Order: sequence, then C-alpha cells, then structure tokens
Amino acid sequence: MMKTAGSCLLTVNSADQSISPYSIGSGGQLDYTGTQRQLIGSAQSISSINGSGSYIYLTDTDKGTDAGRIFPNTIGSACSLNPVTGGTLVQAAGTYNPTYSLLDNSGKYLYVLNQSNTNTVTPGQSYSSITAYTVNAVTGQLQVLSGSPYSVGSGPVCMVEDSSNQYMYVSNHNDGTITGKVIDPTTGDLSTLSRGSTFTATGEASCLVLSGAVS
Repeated sequence: MMKTAGSCLLTVNSADQSISPYSIGSGGQLDYTGTQRQLIGSAQSISSINGSGSYIYLTDTDKGTDAGRIFPNTIGSACSLNPVTGGTLVQAAGTYNPTYSLLDNSGKYLYVLNQSNTNTVTPGQSYSSITAYTVNAVTGQLQVLSGSPYSVGSGPVCMVEDSSNQYMYVSNHNDGTITGKVIDPTTGDLSTLSRGSTFTATGEASCLVLSGAVS
C-alpha cells in the first residue's frame, strides 16, 4: 500500500514493517529522501496507510494479540514519519484485525474496517465492522465515536467516500457484497441508506472506486 501527502510518497513494506519515504520531483520522478526504510514502532503487520497533509495513520493487525492498533504520525522533514505523542491506541473493544482505514474528506473522522475473527461476539460466528474516530485537529489524536462500531458485510477490504461527502461504500470480500452508509457531517456517525444498504457484487469483491458525485 502507499499514500501521497504533499510532495511525499510513502510505501508500506510488509517484509520488515517499515515505510519507504520518497520525494516526488519534477515530471513525477521519485527519489529516496535520505533513508530507504523507516521502522514503525512495534508494528507487527501493517495493513493500511491513510491520512492527509497533516497526519498519517497506520493500522496494524497486531497478530500477537489479534486486537489491532492505530499509529498516528505527522510528516516531518525528508518525508519522515514522527509519532504523535500519546497517539498510539488499541482498537475499540470487540473489534479485531483492522484491514483498511479512511480519513474522510473533511479530515475530521477516521474510519477503520475490521475483519475480526471467529471468537468475537458469538463463538464460531465472524463479525466485521467499521470503527469510527474523531480526529483532534491540533494533536492528531483519536477518540472513538460513541455510536461505533457499525455493521458491514463479511470480510471488508476497502472503502470510499463519494465526492459530495454524503455516502460511504465498503467492499466485502467474503460474502461478495457492497455496503452503503450515510455520513453525518456534524457527528461522523454512519447510518443505513434509506432503501437498504446491502448490494450484491459479482464474485468476491476486492476494492472499489467512485466516478463523480452520488446524487
């Protein structure tokens, strides 16, 4: 996975749980900014990188505990990541195996997809969800929303927000569906669409993209 932020391109290296920072030069050419790899704390399995020009958020499935963590960072000189003081947090209770994150278009809310495992909620029954957080505009620290987690299909892998900032869509790999949600711009809360939120996809849904605004 990779993320652009300003003149930086950050790529995730699964082999050693590091980030490679590149500078984006003229004509789109890439060059290392001084170091080829930056290790990320105690990360065990980085599953996603997302954020904006101010803050970058890494999700970690943390296979040692199966709970998962989020690492908030700022971007420093030479495109390096600097941990937000007191920012690292464990996923909310009852949510496991974060696989993808999305910072909404306003930069106020971070949404994390959780694939979970078979021993959460009901033994033998998998449970997938979206955890929502508010982003402190000054510190970059996260605070879980009281209404989350929100339900999605089985095995979510990707999500997008439409350009009108009203709707979010999630692709669910295990059951081959798309989940749609309405975004409350004031609170960040997610709710079901007025005529149903589950749509059948063809085969095992992987990722998705939006073309234009939804009306």
